[in-house]
Amino acid sequence: MELKSLPLYGGISVLDSIVETYQYAPHWHEEYVIAVYRDGAKNYQCGRYRGVAQTSDLLIISPGTVHSAKTFDGLGWNYLSLYMDSAQFSLATGVEEEAIFSRISDFSQLSGRTGFIRKLFQVFDGGSAAELAFGEWLIELLQEIPDNPGFGLEIPPYLVRAYERIMDDPSRPLTLDELSSLAGVSPEHLSRSFKDVYGISPFQLLIAGRIQRAKTLISTGSPLSDAAVAAGFSDQSHMTRWMKRAFGINPGVIRKYQ
Repeated sequence: MELKSLPLYGGISVLDSIVETYQYAPHWHEEYVIAVYRDGAKNYQCGRYRGVAQTSDLLIISPGTVHSAKTFDGLGWNYLSLYMDSAQFSLATGVEEEAIFSRISDFSQLSGRTGFIRKLFQVFDGGSAAELAFGEWLIELLQEIPDNPGFGLEIPPYLVRAYERIMDDPSRPLTLDELSSLAGVSPEHLSRSFKDVYGISPFQLLIAGRIQRAKTLISTGSPLSDAAVAAGFSDQSHMTRWMKRAFGINPGVIRKYQ
């Protein structure tokens, strides 16, 4: 896996991922993720929804959407991911940030878009006109996204309380007994229903929150060891293991390209 930066709209991070066997731990990004699949396939999970992305597909994930993935059927994968924040997306397209977020609605998958993917790689060869070409490509992408199929559901208040407790400060120690007391249900019931609704366990959400907090701290210049402790990890090595499971690269590489 290789992370680099494109000089478009202030800098867009690009992850080139070619692997035979891999599994991403649940995590989220503060940016939009646009992944184009050149070969292979992967099982992915975005929130409660599970799917398969394969050759010539695009997967677009909104900021804050918890997702994970693993290689599928021994095929490995070969894909390119672009990371751009809401302001960059809006600047490139002229579309309001709220409208973009509403259109993508957590995530969207476009299948069999070989020609559309080819256009993206032509953008990279656009020289001084690359920003114009990329903006046009993103507008076409938004037009291609189907109407929101409606994956939403009404979440019970006790689960919302548990979720918000975790997200309020993921760095704080937490036990399942404490969380179930807050929710007002048994630990067994909370654990089962939390995963049914959110697609991940309370532990996985807590770790995802710590990973994102560490990434934010590292991106703003915090030393790796300080970021690890502030995010709730036991030490830098512990943080590095989890960040590599989530992003496929170590924290030092993330700092270099932020």
